[in-house]
Amino acid sequence: MAAPLLVGLGGGSCAGKSTLAGRVREILKPLETEIFTSDRYYRPLDHLSPEERHRENFDDPGMLDRELLIEHLALLKAGKPAEIPVYDFRLHTRANETRSLLPKPVIIVEGIFLLGDPELRRLFDLAVYVEAGEELRLARRIRRDREERGRDEEEVRRRHYSQVRPAHEKLVRPGRKAADLVVNGEGDPEAAARAVADRIFQLMD
Repeated sequence: MAAPLLVGLGGGSCAGKSTLAGRVREILKPLETEIFTSDRYYRPLDHLSPEERHRENFDDPGMLDRELLIEHLALLKAGKPAEIPVYDFRLHTRANETRSLLPKPVIIVEGIFLLGDPELRRLFDLAVYVEAGEELRLARRIRRDREERGRDEEEVRRRHYSQVRPAHEKLVRPGRKAADLVVNGEGDPEAAARAVADRIFQLMD
């Protein structure tokens, strides 16, 4: 098998990266595609109390185990499997088990800091920035964090204005300039997914 093609999906929190990745995978069928998120690489906070873990700023790139993410992406790019971590967002720690990720022809990696980090950016054959307005991203984050992470709306809004927005402006949005393709993360993802899939097909010709 030829070396996997690595696609990086960057953009703000809840800009629509996961939805886009899933739709791109559908379009690419029967070509095998793997999707995973850099959120799996948050550092475990076992050394902190539950209250201290909850107060941590997860929109700080220092919270990511960047070295392990780079190591695993390099393995996959070389056609080798990687044992990727499983992260528990309710407990803010890693599970004991890992997930064995086998190289596939296309590997889509999504995460907010991927394109703003030059060393990470160099690993991607295609870098895509997903653009969405702040109000929509916040509304999506409120819904996600309430349903999946047990947080109330007031807390989500507080984190957004004190942590998410500053990180987005300083560390996430600048990654737009490093993208090969910028797509719209608002509304129907079909057009955006088609644009990404077309670029992937071009790279594989």
